[in-house]
Amino acid sequence: MVFFLISLSTRSQNSVLSNGNWYKLAILQSGIYKIDATLLQKMGVNTQNINPNNIKIYGNGGCMLPQQTNAFRYNDLTENAIFVKNASSNKFEASDYILFYGQSPHEIVFDKSTQLFSHKQNIYSDTTFYFLTVGETPGLRISSQANSALIYPDVSVFKDYTFYEKETFNILLSGREWFGEKFDFNLNQDFNFTINDLASSSNLNLKASVLGVSTSPSTFNIKINDQNIGSIPLNAIPSDRYAIKGDLQTKNFSSNTSITGISSNFKITGSYDKNGNGSAYSYLNYFGINFSKTLKLNNNQTHFYCAECFNGNTNINISNTDNQLQIWDVTNPVLITSQNYTINNSITYFNVSKSDTLKQFLMLSGNDFTAPFYMGSVPNQNLHSFSTPDLLIISPDALLSEA
Repeated sequence: MVFFLISLSTRSQNSVLSNGNWYKLAILQSGIYKIDATLLQKMGVNTQNINPNNIKIYGNGGCMLPQQTNAFRYNDLTENAIFVKNASSNKFEASDYILFYGQSPHEIVFDKSTQLFSHKQNIYSDTTFYFLTVGETPGLRISSQANSALIYPDVSVFKDYTFYEKETFNILLSGREWFGEKFDFNLNQDFNFTINDLASSSNLNLKASVLGVSTSPSTFNIKINDQNIGSIPLNAIPSDRYAIKGDLQTKNFSSNTSITGISSNFKITGSYDKNGNGSAYSYLNYFGINFSKTLKLNNNQTHFYCAECFNGNTNINISNTDNQLQIWDVTNPVLITSQNYTINNSITYFNVSKSDTLKQFLMLSGNDFTAPFYMGSVPNQNLHSFSTPDLLIISPDALLSEA
């Protein structure tokens, strides 16, 4: 059970869900999502009788809530800055649409000391939810962010990260750690990855985490495109009833792309060596991959980081562009801004000031984007209006009378 301590002096006295019509939307990964008239009508919105200026989307981004009770958390749903294309002020035409940025439930973090990314898998949800309403006042829209004409060090390649992690097995049926593929009868398994616009100078850093369950030492071997890059030794575990049930090991491997022959599509092969112990087995925890990509638009949207902005002011160069390109600063996922830029000879330029926060951007073009999943309407609710209870019991319906 989790307890949250909220200061009554800053807590909202009423929830935004307390009145109005609300519609729940779901997304699975970070990116731009589109809501058109057809989807609004499916949701039950009368598109011929609404003011598009009053359309609002609320959400608090993705990522798990922090475990620390004193860490920042939103105390109510927060309105997000969105883009609305509409031709009429009193109805939503068939050609009109809404674009908003949705954040993955999983978090990517950057370590300034190692210059490497890692991830925090959301162990409670694979989905992030957003809430749409048509209010009585104008909604929050994406505003412009000025561009400086000053010259700073150029960046045309950016650090990026991808990962693979499945939450399938919990070996103790308890706790927060879950594991993916089991290596027992199938001791060799392939995992395929696609990285578009991989920079020719990129080094590949692979972080692998595996769990060994064996009363004798064993080994987990790794290949990239059928070439050995290293192994992870796994220690023996005691056979005592109350001893640890597995040896969890994590290791980094670094390899130059020219050595492994990596292109946009490549595979990682994991192989488990039982070392003669027939009862031994292992689980993959995750693969995390750091690499560098060329700054360019891929299909209709590309997310990128500016890790160099930790060091100072930076000039971003994006190749093969035109004046239809939009660049959104998504560092704050609920308050998106549109970045102004200069274009010259199909190269887009804009400046980013030094920052103590990892700057994130998303370049996009056109309006052909995936729609969010519609999850249904949301009844009005106002838990914020309740006085502070003496006791809060969270119960499933089956145990409600006992609670």
